[in-house]
Amino acid sequence: MPVIYRGFRSQSEWARGAAVFLVLVLAPALAAATDLKVKVLKACPSCILPTAEPCASAKFHKDRAATWTPAKSIRIHAVNIPEQSEVTLYTDIEVSTAPEMYLLQGHIFRAKYAGPGILRNPACDISFAGSNVTTTSIVFPGGYWITVSAGTPIYVHMDVINWTPYAISPMTQDVYIYYSEVPR
Repeated sequence: MPVIYRGFRSQSEWARGAAVFLVLVLAPALAAATDLKVKVLKACPSCILPTAEPCASAKFHKDRAATWTPAKSIRIHAVNIPEQSEVTLYTDIEVSTAPEMYLLQGHIFRAKYAGPGILRNPACDISFAGSNVTTTSIVFPGGYWITVSAGTPIYVHMDVINWTPYAISPMTQDVYIYYSEVPR
């Protein structure tokens, strides 16, 4: 019995098509970042998100929740901020060279997400159910990047709203920065 691989007649034809696709899509990005590195920032590892009162929310804001100062000039090729919420949280996270959140200058990437909803008994007049994920990663096309000069701090800022009757401790958020060093 012949096996069909999504429009290709044979497994070898499918493999050739996949190889061509990977070369066309990944080659420009790989050429731009020959020595790709990753920096993992742990934002707010000792922060405590307060408990929300019934049918209300608790707000938490932290500028400079994580900081990294590269010793050499770098090119940022991608940023990934994985959704880490398992309860009803609204999370707004920004990666920037500005020392405070919501400033235009220095902006690198911003992501927002909301965790899954929580049911309350009795029900509240205001209901909130996630997930309302915007995109939590950005990858620049081959030949494009954001350059950050040596000695310039890169910050992670956080704005979080807790809708649950639980305190979150710690409220840690991972941020992955994929970069290469600027050649001299």
